[in-house]
Amino acid sequence: THYTAEFLAANLSCNLDNIEEISKIMDDCRRHGIKVLSPDINESETSFTVNQEGHIRFGMAGIKGVGVNVIDSIIEERQKNGPFKDLFDFMERVPLNVINRKVLECLVCSGAFDSCPDVTRPMFFWVNDKNEQFIDVLLRYAYRFQNDSMTQGASLFGDMVELKPQRPALPVIPVDETGMTDMEYLRKEKELVGMYISSHPLDRYRLEVNEFTTCNLSQLREIESNLQHDKNVQNKEFIVAGYVTKGEIAYTRNNTAMMKVEMEDFQGNYSFSLFGKDYEKFMAYCTEHKAILVKFASRLRYRKKDDKEKKDEVQQDVYEMRPVAMTLLSNTRDNLFTEFHISLNLRDSNEKRRKELVKLFKQHKGEARLMIDLSFTAEGRNESVTMFSKKYRVAPSYELFDALDAMGVPYRLVKKSAQTYFENASNS
Repeated sequence: THYTAEFLAANLSCNLDNIEEISKIMDDCRRHGIKVLSPDINESETSFTVNQEGHIRFGMAGIKGVGVNVIDSIIEERQKNGPFKDLFDFMERVPLNVINRKVLECLVCSGAFDSCPDVTRPMFFWVNDKNEQFIDVLLRYAYRFQNDSMTQGASLFGDMVELKPQRPALPVIPVDETGMTDMEYLRKEKELVGMYISSHPLDRYRLEVNEFTTCNLSQLREIESNLQHDKNVQNKEFIVAGYVTKGEIAYTRNNTAMMKVEMEDFQGNYSFSLFGKDYEKFMAYCTEHKAILVKFASRLRYRKKDDKEKKDEVQQDVYEMRPVAMTLLSNTRDNLFTEFHISLNLRDSNEKRRKELVKLFKQHKGEARLMIDLSFTAEGRNESVTMFSKKYRVAPSYELFDALDAMGVPYRLVKKSAQTYFENASNS
């Protein structure tokens, strides 16, 4: 596994500008159980490296806005005087001629300080009662500290007790007032390092993506490229999920509105356009930063041959990939999961287990009907009965599955197909 990680780390370093290849390598990492970790002031080198746990650590050269001189200074200081103990230790030791506000912001938003004790990304952008962001307070402190240290060193009285400026207090941020949203931090992370590392915008919908899609976006693009000559993919439907990264309104030569849409999933990206009725029907779903489930269909489009003299009206058969149905991924969990079954043996059921399950179901409220498959022994025979809960409905999720696995409670999911869902929606 270690050699696999080394190989994948080298590939990541070589493909920083190729987002499609990066997505494939990240997928390979997931399949091998290898994590790709955010940049880190104490562990990152210039390029991608493999740490002692066998996971890949992002190289600082991959952070946009952080130059070679910054990286060299951080690594040199770390090698000379040991790891940075905390955020303030970093600010006191790395020369300010290489760390300015822009560089610090890039390090923050790429996750380089995430491992520092008691520090979160929102802290840096928290505004105090003097209308100053903490990132500016921090830089001012570092300037005073380093400047005072230089002055102290040059003083005739350098052997006297040093009077260091007091470290500013870390901001205490109310839970409901974090400034930028998690999604905004993710977008900033993607902007700076070219990929999502700490999480992915579709992570919260991973269950829906796995359960309801028929292919991923890279596969859909491959299918589309073979559409004109591969009969196996003509007149077929494909269901995909994606996070909209671009939804740009433009105008045709006839001055009618259309939309250029780009979306991405865990494996890659896909682009398509909306015209005419499709534009009117789907444009609201395709605005930036929305997570959507889309049904595409490969259908015939009749198009005139490109004949400048227009001597004949011969039609040419052309297949195209068109969106025919859409919904928000946030709607799918309640609409597509119909029942959630847990299996209990009456012999193992007790008050403690009942309370644990009730607490769990309260934490995962949703619209799927909770069904209990109860097995028991009656008169020497094994019997079973299925009951439904009048009190609880649940929202299936991987967190719920993990909790039930830990309790040793078997479960199963009953769902509609996304195809059925789209058909019902179009008929309603």
